[in-house]
Amino acid sequence: MYEEYYQVLTEDQKSAYFERIGLKYDGQTKLTRQYLDQIIKAQLRHIPFDDADVWANGAWPSLAIPDLFHKIIEQKRGGYCYELNSLFCRLLKDLGFDAYLVIIHLYRPDIKFNAPAHCGVIVTIDGKKHFADVGYGGPVPDGCVEFGGKLDNNHKQMTDGVYTVVASQNADGSFLPRFKFKDMPCDPVELVPLNFHT
Repeated sequence: MYEEYYQVLTEDQKSAYFERIGLKYDGQTKLTRQYLDQIIKAQLRHIPFDDADVWANGAWPSLAIPDLFHKIIEQKRGGYCYELNSLFCRLLKDLGFDAYLVIIHLYRPDIKFNAPAHCGVIVTIDGKKHFADVGYGGPVPDGCVEFGGKLDNNHKQMTDGVYTVVASQNADGSFLPRFKFKDMPCDPVELVPLNFHT
């Protein structure tokens, strides 16, 4: 029933994705941190955050890979977190990266409990985990953030009990938590009810 949420991208689709973000796909997989950062930066510069379908039309966008590919790559549209990060994670997996989606709570210090309303991607490279996000409609790292607490793309990963936290650095050197999540892989179909709710 949800097979289309797991559909792999063909070589032609990967090439079209790369063209959409201003890069050339040569079929060579370079599973490095630098390559991941290059893809993230290119996507952030070429594919906008866009929730117009929801606000203007009251639509509930599909998260099926063929639908996402048609909208974002072929129609040259944008999308919001569930759309952009779902397709981005699919691309990374099909390039050979060890990548999975995570469900995210947007960090609100004034709200103790808030429902998850976002998703991101965790990518493991050379045994080290990295947080990646190309679908947030606000300040987001301009590349990946390596787990381990070091400053990375003006952000750092920390822990908060059972949660992993990604925080951005303020001008005064302090850190503002932005995302918190349990580092547990999420199946694409788990985003379906969240997509509807959000």
